[in-house]
Amino acid sequence: PGQTTDSLRLEQVVHDVIKNNNRIAAAQYMEEAAKAKVGPAGAWDDPMLMLGVANLPTSLDFKMDPMTMKMVGLSQNIPLAGQKGLQKKAAKAEANAATQDRFAMEVDLAMTARYAFADLYYSSKSLADLAAQWELLGEVVSSAKAKLTTNQANQDEVLGAEAELWRLQKQILEAEHMVEEARYSLNILRGLDVTTRIPPL
Repeated sequence: PGQTTDSLRLEQVVHDVIKNNNRIAAAQYMEEAAKAKVGPAGAWDDPMLMLGVANLPTSLDFKMDPMTMKMVGLSQNIPLAGQKGLQKKAAKAEANAATQDRFAMEVDLAMTARYAFADLYYSSKSLADLAAQWELLGEVVSSAKAKLTTNQANQDEVLGAEAELWRLQKQILEAEHMVEEARYSLNILRGLDVTTRIPPL
């Protein structure tokens, strides 16, 4: 699926994971290797050609010794009792198992990508809500300070509002860390550099 430049959809994330994740690529190579073994497993062994010379003099003169003989041989192993057929069936079973392993890994990582997408989405929403609260609480602190200067509020009210603002600032820092961690995890799953910018989900 195509990706717009101003947003990132879940379908695009799953597509990127299936296409670019190293674990899935390794499973695909293992599947291809297992399938490539099926044909050779059921084939007969290659014939062997043998060449030899007996009683050859050290001078390498074939006519010097009448007992010098040249030999040529050809041998072929013939499998009995259906051994090659069983080997081919075993290779096919291994290839099918490799296909199932690859498919299971794709499903597993696609589900992991969905969770990572949701984690980043809701972490970002939470951070945005905290930022909105920060702005609102900043106005409350400013209002309390203004009332203090006109003797409409006491020092405790200002200190309480500032303490609440600092507590919220700590929550914002923790939320920012969670967003960054979720972003890194999603980029790694997609096979991208961890610092790659992610548009709004």
